[in-house]
Amino acid sequence: MNDKQLHRLTVINVANGSKVGEVERAYVDPTRKHIVGFTIDTGGGLFSPETSVMADTVEVHSLGTGALTLDSATPGGGQTSGRYDDLIDLSGLHGREVFTESGILLGSVGDVEFDERTFAISAIGVHSGAFQGGRSVPVGQVLTIGRELVVVSRAAADSDTAAPAR
Repeated sequence: MNDKQLHRLTVINVANGSKVGEVERAYVDPTRKHIVGFTIDTGGGLFSPETSVMADTVEVHSLGTGALTLDSATPGGGQTSGRYDDLIDLSGLHGREVFTESGILLGSVGDVEFDERTFAISAIGVHSGAFQGGRSVPVGQVLTIGRELVVVSRAAADSDTAAPAR
């Protein structure tokens, strides 16, 4: 699944069939290269403040192209909120420069692919420029997801090992 499909995705409580809200943010553990939790915008309105809750991926019942489903309308999100300072906002990766370990600038992060069952990142889409193509770097070639940039192996610069970005 592409990370761009997550933004504003409907969140449903499967226990009672109610809408909990919409996915606002997804959080990545940069060491494990996994999505570990979500912030869910539970609404609000003209006369009530917007509110949000956190849900850990272990609280997710399922993730599909139409909705993220939870077993409860009130997830705890304790694992995500407890590690908040160590996590990276998934959409915050967009635009970060991507360098090889040998110092070659490949471009910037355009999108992130992940497994919707395990939430493991599978690839990072690297775009070279507005009118140039990109490449999809498999997660096995991603060495570091840092606070400022992403570092990939030398092999990621080889056009034979990196597939074109979608």
